[in-house]
Amino acid sequence: MVEADVVGVKVESHYNASKKWGYAFAYVKKNDLVVYYPAQIERLLKQVENALHAADIAIQAKNKAQARMACENALQPFAQVESAQGLLTAIDPGNTDGLQFERLAILKNELFQQLMDLEQSTYVYIQCSETNFGKPVRILEPELKRLLSNSQCSFTDDPAEADFKITVTATTRQHDGSAVFGDGTLKFSLADVEVEVYNNRKKKVVYSEGLSQKNNRDGATYESAGRNALKLAASKVWEGMRPFVVGEAQ
Repeated sequence: MVEADVVGVKVESHYNASKKWGYAFAYVKKNDLVVYYPAQIERLLKQVENALHAADIAIQAKNKAQARMACENALQPFAQVESAQGLLTAIDPGNTDGLQFERLAILKNELFQQLMDLEQSTYVYIQCSETNFGKPVRILEPELKRLLSNSQCSFTDDPAEADFKITVTATTRQHDGSAVFGDGTLKFSLADVEVEVYNNRKKKVVYSEGLSQKNNRDGATYESAGRNALKLAASKVWEGMRPFVVGEAQ
């Protein structure tokens, strides 16, 4: 069954009382449709242009979420335009001006390019709290940002405009045992890290994990061992969250 948006439909009916049967039929004037569908195509294409303009403004304001929403708002009018073009082609195939195929193709290319650009740039907001034996430090965060940057991620200070909000809490503690190397003793510490990744588009937590990382060097003291453990933990944190941030598991 094919559904169509038809304007000016008229219905006529007849009933034969003696034979006790009746009939009805619906019809529409071709001239009404020849006027209606080009006007509908024009109206819908204007909606698409307005949506793309709104997306451009949002991108300039660095509001990627709003830009994506504006682009997605253009998808339904596109489908309606193509439906109207199909109906107009059936009743008035010579009306090339009313069909506006070229304008539709240009707008479609602009929209899909916009969507591709938005998908290829991932904005991340990071909230990281680190302490090394009770003292605030900033060791894991810059290493994690380096790994994110290598995967084409950008950073924002506004969690509302980010694709992902990453929350990290890290502390250190002594690890039982030590090893003697040369003239000194290598101390061991553990970095305990809690990480959560919130997907702003899906409005939910997509990854949550707790992990521990032991130092492998720089362990002259427990504090230096803790610093090394925090730096090493970044790779393990990234390994767990990477599929959810760069796209493989979205």
